[in-house]
Amino acid sequence: MTPQQIDDVRDYLAALERACADLGPGRCDELVGEVRAHIDSVLADSGDVTDAQLHELLDSLGSPADIAAAARTDDAPIPVHSAASPGFGFRDIATIVLLLIGGLLAGIGWVVGVVLLWTSPSWRTRDKLIGTFVVPGGLLGSLMFAGLGSVVATQSCTSGAGGHTQCTGYALPTYVGVPLLIAVILGPVFSAIWLIRTHRPAHPIARGPQVSAQFS
Repeated sequence: MTPQQIDDVRDYLAALERACADLGPGRCDELVGEVRAHIDSVLADSGDVTDAQLHELLDSLGSPADIAAAARTDDAPIPVHSAASPGFGFRDIATIVLLLIGGLLAGIGWVVGVVLLWTSPSWRTRDKLIGTFVVPGGLLGSLMFAGLGSVVATQSCTSGAGGHTQCTGYALPTYVGVPLLIAVILGPVFSAIWLIRTHRPAHPIARGPQVSAQFS
């Protein structure tokens, strides 16, 4: 962000602080912090924004007076999320579906899902790592891991003289193998649910670096 843009945001937050002064220092500081955090979330993980885009963002939040007035009414929501587009877009839905079952489409569908995930601003890096590496390949990966486990963990037992049983090969104990198999099968489902819960609606403005420290 340019120095002028930083000053614009700082001026906006200062005006909000003046507008909410009658709420008391605790509530006013909380309100300013909420708005600052929202601006951070919109400007995170991408390149710089133009002056027009920054002004569009600040305008979409509403005037400082309007935000303070909403905070004075217990049942009125503070309009700090009005700039975000609601719900999931087609791209976000396709990302989650392809990560879950795209591997069954010759494997290429899961790869496309990974590309969509990592180029999307709707998830943080932590969420992208979970979506990628919790059972890579989605449900196909689960089937492959389960099949590989059944081949590797094989054991055959024969009854010998005197009623003694002799076993060859290797198999995980049931109390280890069963939970591990369940985890492998449910891993892609967990990953999909995680991405749904951590999804952040995209703002129409390009996102830029976090700058909250510069607004203080």
